[in-house]
Amino acid sequence: MNIESITAVISVGISLVNSLAVAGIYLRYVQTASNIICTIRTDEKGEIEIDDPFL
Repeated sequence: MNIESITAVISVGISLVNSLAVAGIYLRYVQTASNIICTIRTDEKGEIEIDDPFL
């Protein structure tokens, strides 16, 4: 292996690690963002219930 092959392998390795890190941060963001939205429910009598994780 010459220096160009070694540099290419290192570059691909770093890009794969970077891709995994970005995917992990994105999944964490989606998980956090899904807990922000509150849910409004109504029953048959017309009673309104707000399901908010922060209350």
